[in-house]
Amino acid sequence: MALEVQEAQHRHHNTSWYKDVKKLEDIVNRDRKKRILCQLNGIYLLEVWYDENPEITIPKKIYKFKECIDRKHFNLD
Repeated sequence: MALEVQEAQHRHHNTSWYKDVKKLEDIVNRDRKKRILCQLNGIYLLEVWYDENPEITIPKKIYKFKECIDRKHFNLD
């Protein structure tokens, strides 16, 4: 399992973060590649977005992940 907290610059263009839209496209493409690599390597990527409360979102996503694992009879220990 991997955890990444995504800030607003991963979704929105803002000139204070970068000069042009190309930088946003680069970030979005890197994020997409990261998701694909995690999926291909059996790594669950838990992403928490800037507008989510991490204290609520992280436990919910971990619980959901564990439910999926339990249904497939995998052991996390």
